[in-house]
Amino acid sequence: MLEKLKNVFSTFVKKSLTEKKIDEAINDLRILLISNDVAIDTADEICKSIIESFKGQQITRLTSTKKMLFDTLKEVMIEILTPEKEIDIIKEIKTKNSLSLPYVFVFFGINGTGKTTTIAKVANFLKENNISSVAAASDTFRAGAIEQLTKHMNNVGIKVIKHGYNSDPASVAYDAIEHAKAKEIDVVLVDTSGRQTTNRNLMLEMQKI
Repeated sequence: MLEKLKNVFSTFVKKSLTEKKIDEAINDLRILLISNDVAIDTADEICKSIIESFKGQQITRLTSTKKMLFDTLKEVMIEILTPEKEIDIIKEIKTKNSLSLPYVFVFFGINGTGKTTTIAKVANFLKENNISSVAAASDTFRAGAIEQLTKHMNNVGIKVIKHGYNSDPASVAYDAIEHAKAKEIDVVLVDTSGRQTTNRNLMLEMQKI
């Protein structure tokens, strides 16, 4: 995903440096962002910020234009990716556990963004902080998904709750949570199938999970 965005921004910079009409270049950037799975609102915010940075500017050198573009893109991306407030996830988990309930992470995203490998990294992080976890193999659609999650979890010594392929993903998540309650496990990590927001059925499935 990040590599895609890097290529998008590089393409835009090269294009905008050779065209006088910034509006056309901005529109091309918006299309590039959306076609590379960036949310429409986010794409609009990035383009709006770039337009604002050019207002009232007298740019006579190509290097100045390039620097301004990269500086603006950097600022926008940092602002988008920075949460409004810092979250102490360890504290959040312990607070939930104090109520005799597991803390549940559900990993959603489009296909190929690294949800399963991220779960393994999170599981390892939790283990290093003496927090127990269990994984739910709720991606019951993609071939090999359950095996992939199981392999990653075996590497960090985490149990996986799984059903067969084409089973109800929400049921797998439910069973994992019930298992965590029974065994007093601190965290449940729920893996899910990749999905696009345009697929209504998969969005309803996400809501059910």
